[in-house]
Amino acid sequence: MGVFLVFIIVVGLCVGGYGLYWWLAKDTTNRQGQIDQHKFSRQVGLVDGINNHANDVTAIDVQIAGAPDAQKPALQAQRQAIVQSICTDGAQLNDAAQMTPAAQRIYATC
Repeated sequence: MGVFLVFIIVVGLCVGGYGLYWWLAKDTTNRQGQIDQHKFSRQVGLVDGINNHANDVTAIDVQIAGAPDAQKPALQAQRQAIVQSICTDGAQLNDAAQMTPAAQRIYATC
């Protein structure tokens, strides 16, 4: 009787340990998937923001060319602030090659 009880306990521990192992492995895989997705989403968001800011810089350059002299300092300050944002976001990218050529030219001046 005692041997049978020990056998049942050992089998129960083995089955329970096996189930616990797979439960923890699944949880770890899900957590790593969420981390990877966050990294990818963050990179895509940064690239989109940088490319949009590059378009804004191009539009401000056109405005500066046609603006009266009194408005040029304000436009140039606005342009510089957007360029600084591109530099800050670009520094967080894993691969700057994802930026548009216009954004890459601006980022090269950082």
